[in-house]
Amino acid sequence: LRQICILLALILPFIVSDHQRTERRLSNDVCRAVTATAHKINASPKTFTFRCRPGDDCGGVGDRLGGVIGGAFYAFLHDRSFRIIWPGLDQIFIPGALNWTFDATALKIPFFDQNGEEIDKTRISHNVGGLIYTDVTGENVGVVNDLNTRQIVNQTAVAIMEKYQHIYFHSNRGPNDEMYAQVRDKNKWPTVGSVQDSYAAAFLCTFEAMFRPAEPFLKSEYKSFGRQPMSFKHLLKIVEDANTTSVAFHHRVDDGTASSNGAGDLISDHAIGNMISIAQRHSPAGKKVNLFFISNSVHSMHKVMNSTLLKGAFEQIFCQQLTATIHVAEAGPKAILSTMQAMRDWWVMRMSDVLIGGQSGFSKSAALFAPVQQVRYEDEGGAYRPDYW
Repeated sequence: LRQICILLALILPFIVSDHQRTERRLSNDVCRAVTATAHKINASPKTFTFRCRPGDDCGGVGDRLGGVIGGAFYAFLHDRSFRIIWPGLDQIFIPGALNWTFDATALKIPFFDQNGEEIDKTRISHNVGGLIYTDVTGENVGVVNDLNTRQIVNQTAVAIMEKYQHIYFHSNRGPNDEMYAQVRDKNKWPTVGSVQDSYAAAFLCTFEAMFRPAEPFLKSEYKSFGRQPMSFKHLLKIVEDANTTSVAFHHRVDDGTASSNGAGDLISDHAIGNMISIAQRHSPAGKKVNLFFISNSVHSMHKVMNSTLLKGAFEQIFCQQLTATIHVAEAGPKAILSTMQAMRDWWVMRMSDVLIGGQSGFSKSAALFAPVQQVRYEDEGGAYRPDYW
């Protein structure tokens, strides 16, 4: 028995390493297939445009990204060019293999109605199956209000939608398993392990085929409590440093509580204890650990930054000050500031070694788009999450 134990100790690291290499290779196979599909649809004369302007009911960052990926999957399934109208997004990301940029004139997509106003979801000509379709230009243009994946896989609804050459839509829902299976089979994407693993790989690969960080985003100022401002690019070097373990903790409170002057949103001592125990659990002895605390609760930010226990457990603690509005549904220059602020925190969660999320699409979407080796917890560290959301 002793000899067997010694043998296992010798070969197990190689088995694990080989499994990780296989997982990475298979994931890369999925990404190559997704990238090929993205290149194929770019030149399609038919378009499917995600539209999230101020006033459109498309939610926060997590909801919007879900709608974007759901829209991309629809475009993959029906050979449509996929485009995005989201004010300020071009300051955060540049296109990857999938060219999502929108220029109505260059793409020859009707953008205004007979009154010279932007084609709007509220001009309804008829309503079918809970979806709103409208043709207000005399052109072959459809507008879909609040599209979700149950409707996307509804063949009756799809048949109506596919009558239009150009479709504007908004949504806050990502693709479900049924839609993924249809896209996978049509485009002959390879699979990775379980259905859930394959779905997650396709989700991540689609995101990476679409988005690369833009220079204005990387050069934007990250300002943490108690620290000198730094470029976001510099902060990412700290997050991704292989010599340290990065732990991101997302503490979300409801909007009314966050905007009040009370302390009802204060993070609990139990949650702080979870941060410390999880960090110790996933960091080898002697390896430094940095904490990135992400919250919309100013009271909790101050409690974390001043905690003697946390200062003793972590090498460095970062917490972005909220200098713009919390939500991204602003107009004009404010839209860019609030979107950048939110996306800096989101990107930190995505790239951290350990993510402790909450019941929020903000942290859940970051986990879905994170590298496969990320360790995830939910409910503020109360539950280990071995798979994907």
